[in-house]
Amino acid sequence: MFEQAEIEYINEIAASSDASKYAKTTLKALYRIYDKYTGNKTTNCFCSSTVRKIYYKDFINWYESNT
Repeated sequence: MFEQAEIEYINEIAASSDASKYAKTTLKALYRIYDKYTGNKTTNCFCSSTVRKIYYKDFINWYESNT
């Protein structure tokens, strides 16, 4: 389902430090992957570190359920 470059990027992020995992640029890139496969246009704001952690966890759960 996922392109090889996307799989490599997601695995690289999963293996990185927490600061990299929860960075706004990282989460926006993950959002683009999520939107591409779900057809949803998400508009969440990543201003709060708590929101970032929750989104990252939700993304990984979604990703693992689709691989």
